[in-house]
Amino acid sequence: AHVGTASKETDTTTTFANPDGTMTTDISAGPVRVAEGGGLVSVDPTLVAAGGVIAPRAAEGGTRLSAGSAAGGAELASLNAGGGHLGFRWPTALPAPTLSGATATYHNAVPNGDLVVTATTTGFEFSVVLRAVPTQAPVYSLPLSLTGFSVSENTAGALTLSDTSGGVLAQAPAATMYSAALDPRGQVPTQQAAVATSLVAGKGGQTLVLRPDFGFLSNPATVYPVTI
Repeated sequence: AHVGTASKETDTTTTFANPDGTMTTDISAGPVRVAEGGGLVSVDPTLVAAGGVIAPRAAEGGTRLSAGSAAGGAELASLNAGGGHLGFRWPTALPAPTLSGATATYHNAVPNGDLVVTATTTGFEFSVVLRAVPTQAPVYSLPLSLTGFSVSENTAGALTLSDTSGGVLAQAPAATMYSAALDPRGQVPTQQAAVATSLVAGKGGQTLVLRPDFGFLSNPATVYPVTI
């Protein structure tokens, strides 16, 4: 803990005036404040519903989540930055989610499972949480909405979001999945596997396709629920 008077703030730093007249600057690895109303406010990814959408109280990236949709093809989650837009669409209807802190849970959005989206200080992450072994190998297809951005994939399955000049705006690591089995010493998953990911081009644009390994999902040793 730092004791002093905050005299200057940016999105990642706080400068304190110490009693002895010196200055101390605390630097954070990520943003701790965002611009709002002509000033800086503390980052708060807690989700709130307003105006038919769900958004963090204060976070970078202009994240917006679906409040539910009776028709397929609505945007599940999106980012807005630098005049560009990236949206992930969900192909089927979405129930109104249950909100808990920074997490939105769309119950039963998939057979025997939920769709879970968690806001972060700079974006979001989404998961499919399966409660039981699926009857067949699942395939999750999320059409992308892109304006002013392009998305590419490397050989490891990681995604990169770039602007029109090629500048990197955001990145997503390769998709993974893990079971509920935890190492009791570190409470980390002991059963996990990569998820095959591909970007498929079509008439309507690109679609992100996730193909979890059915061998992992159907293995009797796999402990459910499984998070993809």
